Amino acid sequence: MTWGDVIPELPEWRVFCATAKFHSISGAAESLGIGSPTATKQIAKLEERLGVQLLDRTTRPVQLTAMGERYAALASPLVEGFDNMVGSVTAEGTTDPVSVTAPSGFISYKLPDAVKFFQDTFPYNQVRIYSRTKSEAIRMLSDGDVDMALVDP
Repeated sequence: MTWGDVIPELPEWRVFCATAKFHSISGAAESLGIGSPTATKQIAKLEERLGVQLLDRTTRPVQLTAMGERYAALASPLVEGFDNMVGSVTAEGTTDPVSVTAPSGFISYKLPDAVKFFQDTFPYNQVRIYSRTKSEAIRMLSDGDVDMALVDP
């Protein structure tokens, strides 16, 4: 599995992270302004893509599986960081730079498309990209040196 297999499906990750937060698919759907059937389908697609079960749907409230806990711990800060990054940029053209760190393989493989989309949408903003190891990227994010860190789980 590569980043290209999972990163483009941000809505699926967003629904999964909200479900982990609320321990409820319907609560996640409500918080995101989508229907519960849509949320359920997005989680199922993510589970299929990853090849693991993320949720134990037989309990109420919904519980995360061991793999679900692991993915939630890693994905939630990324989804929140992405949402904060996009939310910090307005269509009025604020010129605050956005900084991202990731391993070099990810930068050369998938980041160019994301940066092009971002710059097409927000032409007044600069994107600063830092190539770092996983541990360095996590430290930079924790220290507030970057807006987003993209690392493998």
